[in-house]
Amino acid sequence: MKLTLPSKISLSRLYLALVLFALYSLTYFEKLNVQVPYLHFSYIDLACAFLFGGAALTDLFDGRIARKRNLVSTFGKFIDPIADKFLINGTFILLSTRLDSNGHFYLFPVITVLFIGRDIILDGLRFILASKNVVLAANKFGKLKTILQSAVIPIILLNGFPFSLIGLAFEEFYDYIYILTNALACATLFMSIFSFIVYFKQCSYIFKEEKGDEK
Repeated sequence: MKLTLPSKISLSRLYLALVLFALYSLTYFEKLNVQVPYLHFSYIDLACAFLFGGAALTDLFDGRIARKRNLVSTFGKFIDPIADKFLINGTFILLSTRLDSNGHFYLFPVITVLFIGRDIILDGLRFILASKNVVLAANKFGKLKTILQSAVIPIILLNGFPFSLIGLAFEEFYDYIYILTNALACATLFMSIFSFIVYFKQCSYIFKEEKGDEK
């Protein structure tokens, strides 16, 4: 199978996600997790944030190139959303396993569960629509959700940076940085759920009984 350029870009996002996950796993080894002076995140965290940012940026190009050059393919439609969800949800899961120096979760696990649950339900909805030859196109709220997730994740990876710079003047601020990062995640979760509601309203008609099925 010959891959188109957009498909190769989508695959690169998948590979970068794997590298990111492997690198992030090193943060569990205290000797390797060397902290950046005064900033309360490690050099590994910094590398992971750059990796995530680079991987997320590829999502701006694959679809645009596919449409502009008429390179839309079945494989591309398959791999693009998988790469997106693998990168974002996988990173959310890793962040939910991490505790700061005070024993607080970088990201409350329940937030990750709701993010993933939303995606699972929406994928099920798309599957039902596909069986009826209906395509559920991405709306502006769904796209905004992805942008917010891509912005929030590096902030959580870097333990609240750049907001954590306040801690340079008020050291006790670091004790509460987890509240800020989780609040940002909750705001993103709100947009995620809102976009799902919009999607659901667009296609809620499929759940209505068809006249031929009435008894």
